[in-house]
Amino acid sequence: MPKCKKCGSENIVKNGFVRGKQRYRSNKCGYNFVEGDGRTARLTPKKALAILLYGLGSVSLNMIATLFDTSTSLILRQLQAFGLGLPDPVIPETVQHIQFDEMWHFLHSKDNKLWLIKALDAQNGKVLAWVLGKRDIATWAKSSSFSPKRLYAKVKHLNTCTFYTDDWDAFSAVLPKERHIVGKIYTFAIEQNNSNTRHHLARFTRRTKVVSKCKDMVDTTLKIGYHLTSGDLFRPIQSIALSIFLVNTLFFFCMTFVHKLYCSFSKIHTICHIGILPYSTNLSCTFMLTDYMLSSAKARGLEPEMVVADSWYSSFSWLALGKGS
Repeated sequence: MPKCKKCGSENIVKNGFVRGKQRYRSNKCGYNFVEGDGRTARLTPKKALAILLYGLGSVSLNMIATLFDTSTSLILRQLQAFGLGLPDPVIPETVQHIQFDEMWHFLHSKDNKLWLIKALDAQNGKVLAWVLGKRDIATWAKSSSFSPKRLYAKVKHLNTCTFYTDDWDAFSAVLPKERHIVGKIYTFAIEQNNSNTRHHLARFTRRTKVVSKCKDMVDTTLKIGYHLTSGDLFRPIQSIALSIFLVNTLFFFCMTFVHKLYCSFSKIHTICHIGILPYSTNLSCTFMLTDYMLSSAKARGLEPEMVVADSWYSSFSWLALGKGS
C-alpha cells in the first residue's frame, strides 16, 4: 500500500476511483489521493537554498519566509513535501557498536516535553534511527501492530552488537545485560551528535522561543538534517542553490559591460556600482531606469558622477549624485 502524500502515514484505505485510478484515503489526516498522478516536483534554486538554511543553517521557518518574501505556510509545505520523499535511515547488518541517548524538545507548549531517543553507530558517527514520544519504556522499546516500530525493535535483531547507554532505567530493563555497557564515558559520540542537532536545527535550540506544533514535522526536520549530513544529498542540493549566485555573477558582468558601452557613447563619466541582484530582474528595465535617471540629472543642470544600483531580492533603489552647475 502507498503512503499518504500529505502526512506520510501507511494507515490508508481504498476510497473509490477517480478517472479510472484507485483513490486512497488516509485514516490519520483524511486526505484523498491517487498514485502516479504524473506530476513531478522541480527543485528550484530558491527551494534548494531554503532546504540548506533549514537543515544545516539553524534558520527558522519564519526567517526563511522573511528572506524570500513569502508566507511561512508555503515554506512549511515545501519542506514537508521534500521530507516525505526522503527514505528512512538504513541500518546495516554489520554494525557492531551502537550508542543510545535521549534529548528533549517542546510540543505545543513548554509544559509538554517531547523526547527524542537516538541510536548511533559508534564506529562512523552516523545516526541509525530515532523515535519521538514520552520518556518511558513504551516509547523506547514497546511496539504494536497499530504503531510504528519503536527504536529498540529496529536494532534488536543485531545479535552480535554491543549497546552503550547512560544509566536510564528503561535501557537496562530491555537491553541484554551481556551486551549492555552503562556509562557516560561510552556515549560521548552520541552526546556530540545531540549537540550538533541543537546547533544545526533551529527548532532544537536549547534557549529558544520555538515550540513545535506537530510531531510529524519534528520527524521530517530530523530526516532532512540526517540526509544533509550523513547521505549524498548535500552536494546535489548545494549545486542547485549555488546557481542563484552564478546567475547573479553573470548578470553583474552583463550590467558592467552594458554600462561601459552606454558611458562611452554618451561621453559621461559614470561609475557604476552594482550589488547582488535577483536573478529574475529584467536587464532592459534596469537599463531604461538608468537612462531615465541620467536624463533627469542632466535636465536639472547636474553633472552626474555616480549611479548606484542597489538591490535586495525584490526591492532596489536608484540614486543620482552630482554637483550643481
